[in-house]
Amino acid sequence: MGIGLKRIIYTFATGHPKYKTMATALAMSLELQGSATSRVLMTDEPDNKELCTLYEEIIAPNPKYPHWFSKLAAYEMTDADAVMFVDGDTLAVRNPDEVFDRLQGIPFAVQGDLAEEDHWYGDFGKARRQEGVGAAPTFIGGWLYYERCPETEALIKEIMLLSERYDELGPDRNMGHVVDEICISLAMAKTGIGRVLPANSDISVSTHYKMGTVKLAVLKGECTFIESKYRPLVCKPVFYHSAMGRYDLRYWVQAHRVMRVFARFPGWPKPKDSLIVKLWRRVVWVATFVYVKVTGMDR
Repeated sequence: MGIGLKRIIYTFATGHPKYKTMATALAMSLELQGSATSRVLMTDEPDNKELCTLYEEIIAPNPKYPHWFSKLAAYEMTDADAVMFVDGDTLAVRNPDEVFDRLQGIPFAVQGDLAEEDHWYGDFGKARRQEGVGAAPTFIGGWLYYERCPETEALIKEIMLLSERYDELGPDRNMGHVVDEICISLAMAKTGIGRVLPANSDISVSTHYKMGTVKLAVLKGECTFIESKYRPLVCKPVFYHSAMGRYDLRYWVQAHRVMRVFARFPGWPKPKDSLIVKLWRRVVWVATFVYVKVTGMDR
């Protein structure tokens, strides 16, 4: 991926207002971590002023890519050469821009495990056998990476073909919707296109399979926990992906702390301090000076 080629971080927020709040927090967390990558949002509120300020490009929902398959739409609907899809209920803990360099040249990537899993959204074993697939990627689809190339185009085509006959495959729907992860997994296994990155590659890991406690402080750039789906792995991801936004208090506390920073930001140039603030600063300075002298801390 050479100089001058376009990279984007892409997400979508449609339907309930909470998804717009999530998209707002995600963009603000990226700003706080110093990301310089262009942000693209798919939304049904193209005139939302706050979102238009936080995202450089707004695109409309595309019925060709229903529901969770919207994460693949950026290939067709933008001119990006490399797309990092990040789910809305995600917060950047560190700057993700270097991840593009790390993954350069990989046509498509997910983060998870390559396994002969039989039980995933129901009878995944039946789907594997029906499609003639052995080991297949198992992952949470809150993060994807793909590049503009013939391999990715062929893979997306296969994914969408599988989605059209999903009910024949065996796995259950999720809340009535075709599960994108199942189709992506089978398509990757059938075509041999793409790469499965391990959970401890530390890009985006959900705490769905965590063991013990999670240390999360977005404003301090901290996220550490043990992921333990198949084996215990220490994870320090760039992104904290909730994957359970409706129930994840940890996520909402951090999201509101991020948004509060921007709500309190006075703008630049900084307004002049009030007289009370100036006086209080003088009191603190004098008290500190006296304390240091009396205790001999400066000797």
